[in-house]
Amino acid sequence: MSNLPLSKSMSSISGMLCVVLVAKGKISNDYFCIVQTVTYAYIAYGYGLCFIS
Repeated sequence: MSNLPLSKSMSSISGMLCVVLVAKGKISNDYFCIVQTVTYAYIAYGYGLCFIS
């Protein structure tokens, strides 16, 4: 979990880019949203917030 601060930064920056690109109507927002979702899932898993049975 040593990469957790880096993943937090990546998640927040890609989330902001996703919102800006959606507001402008750009289709390239999908890539940033995927990166944000994956990094957020990694953060949640690192903190034990995922309920996988």
